[in-house]
Amino acid sequence: MSDDGWNDMAYLYGFQCGQWIKVGITQNVARRLKQMRLHNPYPITIVMRRPVLARHARRVEILVHRCLQRHAVGREWFTASIEDIKRYATAAIRAAIDVEREQLADYDEKEDAPPPVCSDVESAPISDNHLI
Repeated sequence: MSDDGWNDMAYLYGFQCGQWIKVGITQNVARRLKQMRLHNPYPITIVMRRPVLARHARRVEILVHRCLQRHAVGREWFTASIEDIKRYATAAIRAAIDVEREQLADYDEKEDAPPPVCSDVESAPISDNHLI
């Protein structure tokens, strides 16, 4: 973990249990899978693991959940195909990166204020660029 957390990594994951896929974020996929298996008598497998900057993780997760809303079975479980979930994950991660680039491009380094990306912008779109 870096001193300032700026480059810390997290993961957007997909765990499959039967016909359902749970999409969430974690900093340790193996530990999260172990936790899920502890409370579930059915087999659970990893079907997606995408690295994402921790500072983007929550926004990425929210966007993917919104994209999958019509397939929702509870808050974080979905009946969408693995391919669709991966496609939405990729788009969400790319969107987050694009938003950050735009915010940094608009930032005037001569100002004393921190760039806009440093504030918690809940309404910003999301993005990604790594695949499992």
